[in-house]
Amino acid sequence: MDDLRLISDLKHPHNWYPDARVIQRKIFFHAGPTNSGKTFSALKRFREAKTGVYCGPLKLLAAEVFTRTNELGVACDMVTGEERRYAVDNLHPSAHLSSTVEMLSTTMRVDVAVIDEIQMLRDEQRGWAWTRALLGAAADEVHLCGEFAAIDIVKKLVAPIGEHVEVIEYERKSKLTIANEGLGKYDKIENGDCIVCFSKKSIYYTTKKLDEYGIKPAVIYGDLPPSTKLGQAAKFNDPEDPCNVLVATDAIGMGLNLNIRRIIFNSLARQTELIPNYQALQIAGRAGRYGTAYADGIATTMRKEDIGTLKEILAEPIQPIKAAGLAPTFDQIETFSFHLPQASFVRLLDMFMAVCSLSDHFFICTVQEMRALAEMIEPINLPLKVRYTFCVSPLNIDHKLTATAFVRMARRFSTGSPLTYDWLESVLQMNESPPKTFEQLAELERYYEVMEEYLWLSLRFPDMLPDEEIVRLKSKEIDQLIEEGVENLLLLMTDNPMQGKLVSSFDSLKVQLVPDSFGKFIRIFTIQALFLVLKNR
Repeated sequence: MDDLRLISDLKHPHNWYPDARVIQRKIFFHAGPTNSGKTFSALKRFREAKTGVYCGPLKLLAAEVFTRTNELGVACDMVTGEERRYAVDNLHPSAHLSSTVEMLSTTMRVDVAVIDEIQMLRDEQRGWAWTRALLGAAADEVHLCGEFAAIDIVKKLVAPIGEHVEVIEYERKSKLTIANEGLGKYDKIENGDCIVCFSKKSIYYTTKKLDEYGIKPAVIYGDLPPSTKLGQAAKFNDPEDPCNVLVATDAIGMGLNLNIRRIIFNSLARQTELIPNYQALQIAGRAGRYGTAYADGIATTMRKEDIGTLKEILAEPIQPIKAAGLAPTFDQIETFSFHLPQASFVRLLDMFMAVCSLSDHFFICTVQEMRALAEMIEPINLPLKVRYTFCVSPLNIDHKLTATAFVRMARRFSTGSPLTYDWLESVLQMNESPPKTFEQLAELERYYEVMEEYLWLSLRFPDMLPDEEIVRLKSKEIDQLIEEGVENLLLLMTDNPMQGKLVSSFDSLKVQLVPDSFGKFIRIFTIQALFLVLKNR
């Protein structure tokens, strides 16, 4: 047991990154609210440097920096979990790279590294990636962009390695006002408004209500492919397009440039809990955009009775972040397995979490999603490295189609047979027609997720998943069908009113997928879930 505790000692993660430790790094913290120009300043330094890497929270942001940097005449490549793009080609890599934060190489030496949205190190699921980037970026200059709340924890994390943090403070470039009262009625919606919802059910309901007043909005939510989100954002931003109102989830909080005049919170609660003040402030801060017709922003609520709560939430001081996320590395899990050779991967994870030790400045990120994936493929014979890679893939398995595809991909991999596009097509049996119901739209979104999973795995196992180019082309076709479905959202509701109700109800449920003894999956619904479905019949 002492050996296991030694292996799982996470008190000194600075020591995991020897390439960064041989550099006397200069840390610059660009601290400020949304729309303050902090990231713009950091990116200016990134493009001035001879070599540089940008680490963003989303594929959309990585793609935006990649595109803009090349437009400005600085050759820049891009890498995300599912895709690599080159300014020239793979034989001539550029000196600048734009990536999602998880894809940062801690062995790549550069002059400047930019880590965007550094406050995300407090995130329970992905926080480890920002902590890893902060401690492991092998750069002479590390430029952090984020909230004031992250300053103290950043200083505490780099203090043991003797690094100093220079804080550069920014103020919002345009005014943000909190309205004195909520709207109360949909007939008060105006051009430039964005109604923020926290579920697809609310998205559908709000879109339907707007239609009653002759308003057809753009729609953005998390399950949409990036290019569909961009397409909807472009429609909303275009003054010549009749689509002048946006209905969106909190997916707009990061990664999209939107000309929003007024943020309207449809609700202030996610499920049953009030959203945290830092999230409310980030969403509200999307109102107003410097240099546009809507330079000054307004935040309000749809329900009149919510405006007081919004003011209270936004008036609360944002508490300094107390701890940063960590996650077990493959090397640690592998070493753990040497001491427990008979243990399953799930058992290894459970044991690691039970005995690992941390300092007060860190917390262990949740491994529930990794554990759920591990349970699904536990009976399948895979090497530890392959199993670990499958289990850290960013796949949502709350749906039967994606869960079943994931298991079949792992089982196919275990046989040594390549996962070709023809094989994938036989698994999915896709209906490639434009969606005519909400159910068909949701199914297309699941197809897209599985194809993204294929692309993610293909970058790590190219010999076993050889049809990356074909799958990428097909995923773009599915993306176009999804965009067409979103464009016809109102038509889907008009033609299938009961279907809309049922899908909305199912969307709000938490569905657990449990493997039975035959390797199939059973959907387990709670009593409340069944009640909600039956109530809408």
